[in-house]
Amino acid sequence: MPQLQQLRIFGCPLLRALPDFVLAASLRDLKLKECENLEVLPPLGRLPNLETLVLAGMGVRRLDAGFLGIEEVENANINEGEIARVTAFPKLKRLEIQYLEELEKWDGIEKRVGEEDAPATSICIMPQLRELTICSCSLLRALPDYVLAASLQELELTECGNLEVLPPLGRLPNLESLKLRGVGVRRLDAGFLGIEEVENANINEGEIARVNAFPKLRRLVISFLFKLKEWDGIEKRVGEEDATTTSICIMPQLRELTICSCSLLRALPDYVLAASLQELELAECRNLEVLPPLGRLPNLESLELRGKSGMELKREWEKRMPPQLQYALCHNFKT
Repeated sequence: MPQLQQLRIFGCPLLRALPDFVLAASLRDLKLKECENLEVLPPLGRLPNLETLVLAGMGVRRLDAGFLGIEEVENANINEGEIARVTAFPKLKRLEIQYLEELEKWDGIEKRVGEEDAPATSICIMPQLRELTICSCSLLRALPDYVLAASLQELELTECGNLEVLPPLGRLPNLESLKLRGVGVRRLDAGFLGIEEVENANINEGEIARVNAFPKLRRLVISFLFKLKEWDGIEKRVGEEDATTTSICIMPQLRELTICSCSLLRALPDYVLAASLQELELAECRNLEVLPPLGRLPNLESLELRGKSGMELKREWEKRMPPQLQYALCHNFKT
């Protein structure tokens, strides 16, 4: 099937292996769903024209170098002075991994391309990835380094209860939408923002370290993070002592913020209340007791405060509403 461009295999619970024609060079769209006995995938990373890949409801336990199609490069004998170059999933733009309940490990490449073999090996993985969705992978504990591609624009992590530590997502220069739902994160800190290295760096006298975290993020949804207790701001990190040497800008383009059902969360970080914010929704956060200073949001147009919350709305709150506010909903709040 040399001209095959789209392939969908749904509801084949007895299927244990894919046919060879799946690796057709012309394939652009591949979707595999509800094939519970399919535990090992072919080297899909070798498909030169694949743009969309959806894996759902399969028995895969590990995504490794075989999945990427780079095993041969890793195991090859490379002559001195030569460089082995390989690109896995060179045109992949959309990746969805859903309901892989057996998936425990998703290998990165940081251990494969280290200081010892870096001069001999050059591996590029998913350089054009735009959309990444990972849903209901309950055993997955970590994401591979290569999915944090500079090209990534939309990221959704849903119902991954064992995913307790997030990579430095703030370093993604083109990320516009981030949704975190039902993951096991207990704290969102400088590691999440990707500014730890700047905070710990030795800065020469007279120099200023500048860093932008989430520079293009426009939409942020945090929901059903039942273990989340702390969400660190930057007010303690950029104080009077280091303000002259450190300049940190976080989420300068944030437009929409939704925080829902984070029952242990007590406070919001200062940086999410950016002047650019237009829509704000706070719902079912029972330990969130302090209403943010909404008067500092000159562009806020829509406000929703709903559900079981410890917040108390005082009578003078209406006087502090943003001037551009067009829609406001407050339900089940104390006044």
